[in-house]
Amino acid sequence: MDERIPHSCESALAERGFTVIKLRSDERLSPPVASHTDMLFFRHNNTLITSQGYFHKNQNLINNISDIPGIQVLLADEAPEGEYPKDRIFNCLIIGDKLFAKTEHLSKSINEYANNEGLKIIPVSQGYPACVTLGIGDKLAITADSGMARALKSENIEIIDISDSEAIKLPPYKFGFIGGTAGVFRNTVYFIGNLAAHPCGAKIEGALKNAGYECVSLDEKSDSLFDMGGIFFFENPDINTATSGKKISPNKPKSE
Repeated sequence: MDERIPHSCESALAERGFTVIKLRSDERLSPPVASHTDMLFFRHNNTLITSQGYFHKNQNLINNISDIPGIQVLLADEAPEGEYPKDRIFNCLIIGDKLFAKTEHLSKSINEYANNEGLKIIPVSQGYPACVTLGIGDKLAITADSGMARALKSENIEIIDISDSEAIKLPPYKFGFIGGTAGVFRNTVYFIGNLAAHPCGAKIEGALKNAGYECVSLDEKSDSLFDMGGIFFFENPDINTATSGKKISPNKPKSE
């Protein structure tokens, strides 16, 4: 996850038995999101895709992720850079067997991977689907984005509608987005900061509880949530690992 995670939240994860792997910034991206997980990586199940350049500059760090049994890291020729739309080549949302993305500028490696894995690509107008939407399991999502809500509902995905809120911090922007504030491990949703600080916090917690999920605020004393590009959780047979995951050499998705 983002290297700028608040110490209180990192400690809370460690106390729960997780090993936190912090992602270094990519200088090609805008500083506020330069170490956001959902900007640096595409993730589906136990497969990650990142850029060749980011891998070569952070090989030891990424090998710590790929050391987890079962994790596969693939490398794309393209790299995110600068401002929209070139920064969002890995930013898409997967729920079940559906991949929601603004398909222009989406990494060719993701298109290739999706086709090989039988994922249905759903075009959306939102350029940052993973930022504005928190996917929960295969049939549930939280978003304040009306366009994403319509697209998700059209695919029979239940929506928890919320409002945008300055209680989600992403300096220097006025506010951040719900997709970047959390990650899901087993039946628990871990929020970076304090879910109760969000005006829709009680609504979110109630809906997730009804769906069989527990909510954990990693800092209950905080007056906000923090958009840090989300948390990628991977399960290790020996330990639990939280990251934004075999030693690897550069490789790419291959067509069958």
